[in-house]
Amino acid sequence: MTTDDDMLARTSGYLGITAADLHAGDRTYGAALRRLLNRNGIPAPPGTLATVLRAVAAYQRRHGGLRDDGVPDEATLWRLHLGAAADRDLRRVSQTPVDVRRRAAAGHRRMTHGHHDVWLRGDAACAFRALRDEATRIGAIVTSAGGLRRPASLVTAGRSAASMHYAGLAFDLWIHDGMKDPASDPYVVTRTRDTWQVWARTAHGVTRALDAIVHTGSAIITERVRATVIDFTTLAARHGFRPIGPRPGFPADYLCAEWWHFQYGATLHPWVSQFGIEMIRTGRYTLDSLSTFEHLWSLRELIYGRRGGWL
Repeated sequence: MTTDDDMLARTSGYLGITAADLHAGDRTYGAALRRLLNRNGIPAPPGTLATVLRAVAAYQRRHGGLRDDGVPDEATLWRLHLGAAADRDLRRVSQTPVDVRRRAAAGHRRMTHGHHDVWLRGDAACAFRALRDEATRIGAIVTSAGGLRRPASLVTAGRSAASMHYAGLAFDLWIHDGMKDPASDPYVVTRTRDTWQVWARTAHGVTRALDAIVHTGSAIITERVRATVIDFTTLAARHGFRPIGPRPGFPADYLCAEWWHFQYGATLHPWVSQFGIEMIRTGRYTLDSLSTFEHLWSLRELIYGRRGGWL
């Protein structure tokens, strides 16, 4: 007989996380699964995560082609999301433009770096406006290299095939506004253990000594600079946007640096949200139209937060 511990161990193993990580997130994870099950006509009353996983197993047994061990894998979650099509998981949030140019900070020239606006999914757009407005109130600028990505865009060493950009959940600062000349760049970039820390210049900031990363063509050096800045990375995090680390091609390929990339995960459910569902929520795709883009369709079931999945 399968025990609760067996199901929990299989689930954490499938997700590529520790038992402690699963336990730390089991309340929100269980709630998201329970809602999907209920929307699909499977009773999943409040209880432990193991109780919810047993309801997942019951759902799996009702549908051919699914595993029946209670692990909410890619195929099971995809079927559950489609069965809850009237719920917010498949309801369109729509794509929204945000005018960056008109919000250039006082004391700066009219912004000419990058695009004049950035398209994001509606929930991310609201958060971005709040981030932009707070940054400009304290004298920083927020430049743009884009947001929502066209489905036919080429996948390169510097572009993930399952980027948050396709779902309208990420924006890029202008990629040449940092790591070039830390004495004058709008953004000074420093290194943390796993990713980057971005500091935005403003006369209303704090003067700091920073070990700025400078890209020299195919390598990086560290240059000590004094700059009056705000911690843009921390500010962005308060509004739900997180940075990512460099891609494997960096530093040989500057376009793999990704210091400019910030993505919005505040409305995603770790271990439940899926790449294809979140693209549909932009209002840009239907299931039929998404299936015409083979490179995106093949990744549609990737699970947010799963190791080797969608991050």
